Amino acid sequence: MQRFKRTTVVSVLLVIAMAFSATGVFADEGTILLTGGSNTLESSSSFAFTAKTLVGTAFSSVDTNAAWTMVDARGSGAGWSISVLATSITGLKLNDNVTAVTLLPVSSAIPDSTQFGLLMLIDPADVVAMSVAAGSTSKDDLTYSANTAAVLYATTTAAKVLAAGVDKGMGGYDINPTFTLYMPAGTYAGSAVLGLTVAKSDLP
Repeated sequence: MQRFKRTTVVSVLLVIAMAFSATGVFADEGTILLTGGSNTLESSSSFAFTAKTLVGTAFSSVDTNAAWTMVDARGSGAGWSISVLATSITGLKLNDNVTAVTLLPVSSAIPDSTQFGLLMLIDPADVVAMSVAAGSTSKDDLTYSANTAAVLYATTTAAKVLAAGVDKGMGGYDINPTFTLYMPAGTYAGSAVLGLTVAKSDLP
């Protein structure tokens, strides 16, 4: 009689243990810490104007070879801007080089008859999200130089050519700006070098 009772107790304990392991439920949490990265602007290809032949009239040369990479990995959505300044130009001669060669802002294909002009533009067609930067904020939310009026600049004034406001411009973008150099009819033949400073500013 005592042996039968002992066996019954053991069987009940086994059933309880099996039921617990088969229907156990528990909760867990996974956490992740995201650390802000950097905000960078790099040039992957220098610009070079197309060679031209003098024809005795005012003319221009366009460069579409320049390529920049803009990456905002700060994770703050603070925004940024890019500005361009023409810092120097050498090799161009006009009027026997009696007057100093300087760059003037231009707004059309008709340059000043006694100076050289430079126009620089970025529009939405010049910007694409990097192929490895899926999920970047829309390029349509950026502020482009071509959206209002032609952005012009000379050797003394930097021009803002692209900008991202708060919560915009996050991710990575490939940028292909367009430069146009306008030259008067009396330009001497030869080669010239144009120097630019491209600067990125981080919004706080």
